[in-house]
Amino acid sequence: MPTSKQNFAAKRILLIDHEVNVRAVVQTCLSVLGGWEVLIAESNQAGLSQAILQQPDLAILQQPDLIILDPSVSEQINGLALLEHLKAHPATRLIPVILLSAEVRWLNAQQLQQLGVVGAIAKPFHAPTLPAQIAALVGWV
Repeated sequence: MPTSKQNFAAKRILLIDHEVNVRAVVQTCLSVLGGWEVLIAESNQAGLSQAILQQPDLAILQQPDLIILDPSVSEQINGLALLEHLKAHPATRLIPVILLSAEVRWLNAQQLQQLGVVGAIAKPFHAPTLPAQIAALVGWV
């Protein structure tokens, strides 16, 4: 079990999740164990706005290297619609996306590929190994 920051390159991750406790655990794991900067969005709409960034001169500086989202949340923009928006927008279409949800247990590799995501992690997850799981899915190792 890792007890200190793992040797990952500096990355910026946008976490989109409505659950306060999940956001806190994921942010702590990724920042403390992974050494990554974690941007938080409490809703799909906020996540979409944050990912796209309405200020083009700042977009390159603040663009996330990865987006982690829970597609099971039903809001004005549901998780799957959010994913479609991200994949369609020029500013975000190349950013890898990982799904973090209890519902991903029922998705196979072909379905994940059709959704355009690099992988999925099921809730509940094992917090100490979360950065390594993410790094492996995105190819940061």
